[in-house]
Amino acid sequence: MLDYWTREVPGTDLWVVHGGNRTEFEKIDFENKSFAGCARLRTRDHQREKQSYSFIFAIVSKAIIHIPYRYIWFMEYDHIPLTPLAPDFFLEKLQREQADVVGFRLSRIDRTISPHYLYHVTNPEFLDFWRNLSVRRDKTTILTMLGSGSFWCREAFYAVANVPETTPIYLEIFFPTVAHHLGFRVREVTEHNEFVLPRPAKRVTIEAARRTAAWTFHPHKTIWDVEAYKGKSKGKMKNAEV
Repeated sequence: MLDYWTREVPGTDLWVVHGGNRTEFEKIDFENKSFAGCARLRTRDHQREKQSYSFIFAIVSKAIIHIPYRYIWFMEYDHIPLTPLAPDFFLEKLQREQADVVGFRLSRIDRTISPHYLYHVTNPEFLDFWRNLSVRRDKTTILTMLGSGSFWCREAFYAVANVPETTPIYLEIFFPTVAHHLGFRVREVTEHNEFVLPRPAKRVTIEAARRTAAWTFHPHKTIWDVEAYKGKSKGKMKNAEV
């Protein structure tokens, strides 16, 4: 995974947060890494158990506190860049939209029949959380955004990373809605949206994404098996083509 990523972005600009086995974490030969041993991260039914990435955001915000980054690009392991220019494209989108956060499949779901919204609103603490946090006039706005990848200005990332999750909230609601209620502008990356999906689709392939010059692709959970195979066949993975 690291070998793939370092063909797309400088390794010095990567930070790996590993939520799997501690023994496997220790084997990762990479300086910029952190271990995430949080139960809210290791969920099975992510929506019902309200999977959280708050611990990850907190880890990263502390890890890079003395590094003068202006932007943070968050990606899950199965959401992959397809071009070294991806960070530039995200930055251009952020600036064009005059936004503080851009992500995929953003929508407003309050007062709708969204299953995420209906599931959360049964918790009486859910709406109180936003009322106590919000600087907006409408303190009941609820957003959802695909959690696999997003691009943040540093101020918004740090502000959201430092909001305690006092009541459990699913990450796809928590991050865009917290950013919104703190006064930041959240916008959607609509370019190549057909190649960033919540779940695999047979006709949506990485080859098709590359043909249309898509920036990223999700989900691709098996690409690391393919990469490892290429690495074995060529002797070293760094020169392998994807």
